[in-house]
Amino acid sequence: MSIDIGNGEAVSLSPGGGAKGYVQQTSRHFPGEVLIAHNERDRGLFDIYHVNVANGESILVEKNDGFFGFFTDQHFQVRFAKRYTDDGEVEILKRNGNGAWETVSHIPTEDSLTTRPIECNDDGEELYWIDSRGRDTAAAVAENLKSGAVRVLAEDPQVDIDALLLDPQMMQPIAAASLFDRTRWQVLDPEYRQDFETLAEQFSGDLVFNGMSDDRRKIIVAHIHDKRPLEYHCYDRASRKTRKLFSAQSRLEGAPLASMESVVVLTKVDAWSCLIRHGATL
Repeated sequence: MSIDIGNGEAVSLSPGGGAKGYVQQTSRHFPGEVLIAHNERDRGLFDIYHVNVANGESILVEKNDGFFGFFTDQHFQVRFAKRYTDDGEVEILKRNGNGAWETVSHIPTEDSLTTRPIECNDDGEELYWIDSRGRDTAAAVAENLKSGAVRVLAEDPQVDIDALLLDPQMMQPIAAASLFDRTRWQVLDPEYRQDFETLAEQFSGDLVFNGMSDDRRKIIVAHIHDKRPLEYHCYDRASRKTRKLFSAQSRLEGAPLASMESVVVLTKVDAWSCLIRHGATL
């Protein structure tokens, strides 16, 4: 649904009648439009539509002939399709010069939960991945779509890179995050290094970056703190100041919440451990 904040009028962006849908892509190049995927035609397949958010008018962009998903870019072009092979691998396909789908990459079953394409840069020449193929931990990498060359943007020897923050204009990498005992941000663009240092000084908890204005002046961050409810703040890059927007659970503000600390236990072999419930047997 899209809702006019002036009069509250709601417009449906996907069909009803039991059909499921989700937002496939948004882009600054199409401020009043969005790509929506829904399964009205076939409950087992999601087609992609170009939808006007003001009036709900839609145009079919890609009819799904057997894929579990598609990858689209900032110019609303369908770049890749994804499907499972008989042995559980993920097959990545793109259209050749004749318009037929051909395989360009595979994601092995053991990497399927930790390998995924994130976004193309604005000119469509690079594709950013979180990729664990051939690695102990997943890294953020950039693939040149013309040459196929891959370069590592960020990696963590202890845990997977699990998030990549991109510039809203050119879709270039700003920072990458991994989570061990706490969230770790690796700054990739020197232009933003001071911003991360300032935010680290102002907030003692972990930060999640939820959005940035098109002019790159303001950033919406979520502050995850052990003794306070989740808070959302607006950070001004020019003044280096933050303004609290709201708390996710205002009734917990001021409540005596318990302090939490991460604990790292040294072992001969890195592993996860858990507490055994009283009375349980192994």
